[in-house]
Amino acid sequence: FVAAPDPYQLSSLNDMTQSNLKKSGSLVLDARGAPRFNGETKEPREGVRSGHIPGSVNIPFQSLLKEDGSGLLETDLLKDKLYEAFPNELESSTPIIASCGSGVTACIILAALQIVGRTENLKLFDGSWTEYGSSDLPVDTK
Repeated sequence: FVAAPDPYQLSSLNDMTQSNLKKSGSLVLDARGAPRFNGETKEPREGVRSGHIPGSVNIPFQSLLKEDGSGLLETDLLKDKLYEAFPNELESSTPIIASCGSGVTACIILAALQIVGRTENLKLFDGSWTEYGSSDLPVDTK
């Protein structure tokens, strides 16, 4: 196996503007915990605002893991969790962009999607909240 980057599976900060998200019809899934997503806690990185990308859906990565943290939930449980979060897009071709704090735990969402059979139109916003929250793009809180 030789790993090679695939630029078609990555989103840039420019892709995350509201106009570009609307144009692409993308759904953004954020893997951070609810307090960070909702802007209820201060971000751990200096200069990064609290909150989330407007229109994004929160799926804390921990909710996709077994209780003991040893791996992802069984396929049926994963499907239930994902369907609960965004019922209409799980079996559609809607582009999905996964985000988190720094681009690492978002990969848990992408892995879960692939396990349940959602393998097309998936991207990682590797700059994630660290990049977005440091920019001047709009932020939502709940």
